[in-house]
Amino acid sequence: MRFGFILFILIQILLLPITIIGNMYNTLYVVYKAKKMGISASAVDPLSYRWILHLSGERTDEACVKLLKKLPVVSMTGMRLSSLSVILGMKVTGYIPSIAKYAHPGKETLTKIYVVRTEFFDQALEKHLSELDQVVIMGAGFDTRSYKFLQKVGIKVFEIDMENTQNHKINALKEAGLETDFINFVPVDFNRESWIDKLIDAGFQKGKRSFFLWEGVTLYLSEEIVKHTINSIAEVSGYGSVFAFDVYSLSFVDPNTFVVKIAAKLVEASGEKFGFGIDMSKNPEQQSGKMLKGSGFSVNRIRVIGKPKGSLGHFCCVIEAVKDNKLSN
Repeated sequence: MRFGFILFILIQILLLPITIIGNMYNTLYVVYKAKKMGISASAVDPLSYRWILHLSGERTDEACVKLLKKLPVVSMTGMRLSSLSVILGMKVTGYIPSIAKYAHPGKETLTKIYVVRTEFFDQALEKHLSELDQVVIMGAGFDTRSYKFLQKVGIKVFEIDMENTQNHKINALKEAGLETDFINFVPVDFNRESWIDKLIDAGFQKGKRSFFLWEGVTLYLSEEIVKHTINSIAEVSGYGSVFAFDVYSLSFVDPNTFVVKIAAKLVEASGEKFGFGIDMSKNPEQQSGKMLKGSGFSVNRIRVIGKPKGSLGHFCCVIEAVKDNKLSN
């Protein structure tokens, strides 16, 4: 194992120039294409990390691999160049680096955000799957969980997103040979339409046990919209429903660290910007739970990313909340 690790590091060093060039090319390509096509560049990042998790064997996701190859906003050349050293290193040595596997509790870092979110929300969905009547993936982007967990279980599946992003995804899914009939795609112009009304029109049933997944979205919204969305979810959810989401800290929304500042600039270049965050400087679990006050949902499980003495402190929480019987309609 020690030899494998040393050889893996040597491969990373030797291929570092290719990795740097690949990362630069890949990032600029996604930002340029996303802005040109009018879709969210941030929707690509989770898919990229899940691609690496699939290649390492940590998390299988065949639909993710097939979709990536057909998305016009993704450059597979850039993906392969930026990941060449890691992929080659794993194949040659058998060593799996931390970027290609789940993070142990207490080991969550800035580079592990997408990995932690993926593992946490996967676990939440799997745990409650047998209890659910319907699943709603909000701001679904290029998420492929519908194929990994929901395609053959007989639960109603809804994916909500902007029409342009959703159309590109549907076209790519079809080109990849993936079935789309079992998913109810709900296109919504969030500035002009009620997503709840559109969801109900698509066949969603109020009062049923539902799973709402809201991943990687709150960061780009206003506080008003976040609160309104949580209340809307609570209004249509039945007892036993689950609400899984993530929230970021004020230190992330208004960063003073170089890496996050660069990330914020890239987000702005693609037509988006960081918006909502909460104070996580003291007791992030409690502050995250306050977001659900009066909704009927209570925190069932939470995972905090970051360290109190780090440059960002605690900067993200991923949360699984359950609607309590006593507070349900």
